[in-house]
Amino acid sequence: MPTKLANIETLLCPICQGEIGEELLERLKLEAEDLTRIREFLEEKSLMQILELGDIASKYLTPDTLGIEYQVKESLRKLSEKATQLMDKHRELSNELVKASEEKNEQVTEGELKKQKKHSTN
Repeated sequence: MPTKLANIETLLCPICQGEIGEELLERLKLEAEDLTRIREFLEEKSLMQILELGDIASKYLTPDTLGIEYQVKESLRKLSEKATQLMDKHRELSNELVKASEEKNEQVTEGELKKQKKHSTN
């Protein structure tokens, strides 16, 4: 938490309560608000859990793994679309085959009926 001493802002370390200068914060790429959050985590006794979670997340959520995961998902999506297209085409061809088979059966049946009529009239 920042405190003012002779117009100089001084920050206290949430762990050791030592003074932290602005240049140290800049080197650590931290803001004054970050120190407050660290203090809150310490008070809640959750700092180590947060650090462990962050460690795990950094191992699995790297740009490389996210890129690969995205590529795999995109490939699976494309495969799914292609499978759907092929199933639709298969269904269409099957329907055409059934229709052609039915038409052929009708023709054969009509031909046989004509033959039977012809034989029965002779």
